[in-house]
Amino acid sequence: MPAIQLWTIADLDTLPYDGVRYEILDGELIVNPPPGLPHQDAGGQLYMMLYQYCEAQGAGYAFVSPVGLPFDQRNYVEPDVIVSERREGKRPRELAPARTLLVVEVISPSSGSRDRGRKRRLYMEGGVAEYWIVDVAKGCIERWFPSSAAPEVLTESIEWRVKPDAEPFQLDLIAFFERMRDDA
Repeated sequence: MPAIQLWTIADLDTLPYDGVRYEILDGELIVNPPPGLPHQDAGGQLYMMLYQYCEAQGAGYAFVSPVGLPFDQRNYVEPDVIVSERREGKRPRELAPARTLLVVEVISPSSGSRDRGRKRRLYMEGGVAEYWIVDVAKGCIERWFPSSAAPEVLTESIEWRVKPDAEPFQLDLIAFFERMRDDA
């Protein structure tokens, strides 16, 4: 029986740049096909709103995939949206889980179990402050914190703060998911 290769971040540099998203979970190479348009639309909309919100608050920076979030040599992921903290008003040079305020994953049929399982555990145990799983088909966001035993499932609205004293980011989920369905 051949030995199973355990992948590292350095191994990703040997792969072609072919438009495929590669991630590593516990040394296993995960090959993700390009997301469909509804997935991209939901992630892009959330990115734009979070980007504008962070800029207005003068706190945090929002980034959209493909952007990597390395945890260690054997765990590297590319979430759909990441909000990282601002330090001394400066844009980060690289992303780090301990400075990640929010990770957003828009699930698709091929990624749902991984996003809810292995990736959720990685984010919650790795120092990410908050994790949203966006399920366009069900019209909800599952909200996780490191201390959560189960997600808070939100279908009407969501509120989030980039820092405790900031004005809240508020999103009408009913209207958001209706737009996603109307565009499909």
